[in-house]
Amino acid sequence: MPNYVYTNEQGESKELFYHMNDTKPQEIVDGQGIKWTRDWGAAKIQGVVDGKINAYSKSAFVNKTGKMKGNIGNLMDLSKELSAKRAKDSPDGKDPLSEASKKRWSDERGGKKYPTKPDPNLTIEI
Repeated sequence: MPNYVYTNEQGESKELFYHMNDTKPQEIVDGQGIKWTRDWGAAKIQGVVDGKINAYSKSAFVNKTGKMKGNIGNLMDLSKELSAKRAKDSPDGKDPLSEASKKRWSDERGGKKYPTKPDPNLTIEI
């Protein structure tokens, strides 16, 4: 599952993640109207490079967190950082893995919207 590189007219580049069976478009227009064109070089490898974890690699995340000392909060912080990196790399400014997860959640529940905030009317009795 490689990352594909897209560049715009100013020479800036972004990496986008696509699954093997996903359609990889030649051109993408982001939310700000900037056109990004796919570079047809070799796709980037997954994992840890130069000590930095690849935000799109499940195995790199599992390996890094498996060896990490700390608590669940540290794991959640790392997850949030990687999500922010994926959102920054995405032309539309949204984390593609998070969006796919929310879509799967919605599809499994017959189209129900993914809850973004807790229901203020919800009460839990103990």
